[in-house]
Amino acid sequence: MSVSGTRLLKHEPGDSHSNDKVWTVEVRGDQVLVAWGKVETQLATTTKLFPDALLAEKWAAETVAEKIKAGYAVDESEATA
Repeated sequence: MSVSGTRLLKHEPGDSHSNDKVWTVEVRGDQVLVAWGKVETQLATTTKLFPDALLAEKWAAETVAEKIKAGYAVDESEATA
C-alpha cells in the first residue's frame, strides 16, 4: 500500500486549532517530498533522495508509522492515496 499523498494532523492542547501540526509526504519515484508545520501557515519543505523508488516508499511508510505512534492521525479529508 502506498503512503504517497498522506496528510497527517496532530491536535495540540488548547482551545483553538491554531497550534495543530500537519505533516505530509509525497513519493515521486526515488524522491520523497515532505512538508511540515502548523496548520494554516506556510509549511517547511524538504526533498529526500534515495537510490531507488522501493527504498523511497519504504522510508515514507516507516516515517508515517512513526508519526502515527507520536500522536498524528491520517487526515481522511485530504488523503490522496
